[in-house]
Amino acid sequence: MKSHTFKLIAVASIMVSHAAWAELPRGSLTFLQPKGTVSTTEAIDIWVRLTLDADSPAFTFSSYPLTGISLSDLPPYGYHYDPSTGSYSYGTFARIDSITLSSSMGGVVPGYDFSFSSSFNPELSGPNGLNQFSLAPGQSYDYLFGRYTPRNGAAPEGVINLFDASMTIYYSGVDAQGQWMTSNLRPVIASTCENGDFANCRFTRTVTAVPEPSSYALMGLGLVGVLGLARRRRSA
Repeated sequence: MKSHTFKLIAVASIMVSHAAWAELPRGSLTFLQPKGTVSTTEAIDIWVRLTLDADSPAFTFSSYPLTGISLSDLPPYGYHYDPSTGSYSYGTFARIDSITLSSSMGGVVPGYDFSFSSSFNPELSGPNGLNQFSLAPGQSYDYLFGRYTPRNGAAPEGVINLFDASMTIYYSGVDAQGQWMTSNLRPVIASTCENGDFANCRFTRTVTAVPEPSSYALMGLGLVGVLGLARRRRSA
């Protein structure tokens, strides 16, 4: 599946809690390195850990043909996009061929551009777009969720708080006419802050300004002065 398709789904689809389908895998998603400080010129990588519940079904599937996840757990509806007209038509799947890992995050961080990690992108590699995966109940999987890059080289100072990162799945197949379709619902496998304890589960970065060259010069002069004073004391 092409990367532009993944981007379209990430924007256009609707997330649905995994509680709606009891037989789908379920787990928790936690931020790794949830607190920290960065300069206004640094990119911010978001690393997360997916941990399946001990009593969850295994999260194991492959595509073409689809195996590992029951079709009865997936909504039957999707849509077909016609690039020649830019229009969407909605209908029922006649066949589902693949399931693909996806991600979702709400909100906008001023001064940054955000990119999801992807199996299509060697420079920002991650599980998004994978059409086969395996994780046993109770096991964990760490991965790069995405990256915030300062827009125009520098972001504003301030504090960034994120809460609702999610790992989701979307699926694709064909309708009765053989047209390719993709799901407009994305079941959630795990998400952050499901317990509502935002003070302890959030991802926080404090963004501070980079010292100006003149500040470095002053700091250097200060160090020279301290070293000179120490030498005079030793020689006295």
